[in-house]
Amino acid sequence: MRKIPKSVLDKLKKSTKNQISSGNYKYIHASDIESYMEELTKSGKYDFYDKKEFDSTLSNLKSHKKQLEQLSEKIVDAGQKMENRDKELSEMYQMFEDA
Repeated sequence: MRKIPKSVLDKLKKSTKNQISSGNYKYIHASDIESYMEELTKSGKYDFYDKKEFDSTLSNLKSHKKQLEQLSEKIVDAGQKMENRDKELSEMYQMFEDA
């Protein structure tokens, strides 16, 4: 895994601390960032997410997308059937009106 230069880590730390100090995060404190950066530097792992969790979430999202697409197709189909039935009923009503 590629090592990230200290200057980049320092810049990230400073940026994150600035966001925290401005009140953007209620439960994260500057000391939390210090601890995380120290742990990050010692471990040498620079992935900012859990790959397994990421892949699992991505898979779930794709599955939900497919389900939503199927549902939307069913809704369109139901709408077309309703419209066709409405036309049929309208024509039948016209026949009774004309009689």
